[in-house]
Amino acid sequence: MPAEAPYWPGLNLSAVGIVSVALTLIMVGYGWGEWAVLGALTSALCLGFGIDLMVAEHRYAKQGHERVRSDPELD
Repeated sequence: MPAEAPYWPGLNLSAVGIVSVALTLIMVGYGWGEWAVLGALTSALCLGFGIDLMVAEHRYAKQGHERVRSDPELD
């Protein structure tokens, strides 16, 4: 398992949040106010949870914990 594998959920959520920010700006530009509010909410939640997941995993790894695979034959 690559060392950065535990960070993937946080990275993916952050990427979705960044794309959502871009789409929200497009919606605001075209005057779709209702959709822009939904896009802003989605952006904030995805970015918030994504960054929180990455920070939590970093703190977990920094404490010296290591992820252990349950099946050694998968390596």
